[in-house]
Amino acid sequence: MKTNKIVKKHDELSKKFLTNIDSAKVFLELHMDPKVIIKCDIETLIIEPSSYVDSDLKTRYSDIVYKAHENHLSKDLFDSTISYLAKAREYSELQPLFDEIIENISDYKEDIMTYAEELMQRGEQMAQISMVQEMIRSGLELALIEKISHLNKKEIEKIKETMH
Repeated sequence: MKTNKIVKKHDELSKKFLTNIDSAKVFLELHMDPKVIIKCDIETLIIEPSSYVDSDLKTRYSDIVYKAHENHLSKDLFDSTISYLAKAREYSELQPLFDEIIENISDYKEDIMTYAEELMQRGEQMAQISMVQEMIRSGLELALIEKISHLNKKEIEKIKETMH
């Protein structure tokens, strides 16, 4: 019977700790699956006056039922956040983030794909600029740079100006 006494003390201690809403918030943020916690507005967490334990088991078990509002990420906030990240980082750094978001936030898959495509295009443009700069440094003739890069004279001159 010593085991029942230990379980009961543990249960009492856990219940006392987890009925403190601030402690519960910290506990849940640390131990809940991040895919679940991101969907919860943890600041709205409250304890519900209900139980899922059968009445005949209440002498041995207890539970605490919490309620929290669901996080709704607004499209404007989502778009501005992704846009900011896209401007601040290289595509290769953002690919894992995009993959994670696509996996977990299905509402915005199209937007993420659009941003990813824009970043890939920007990466390709940056690679092209870098290649043209290297050709200029190597002393290649303008006509040859135009032919290789598929850029016109004006675009190449613009790149050349940024090098100084």
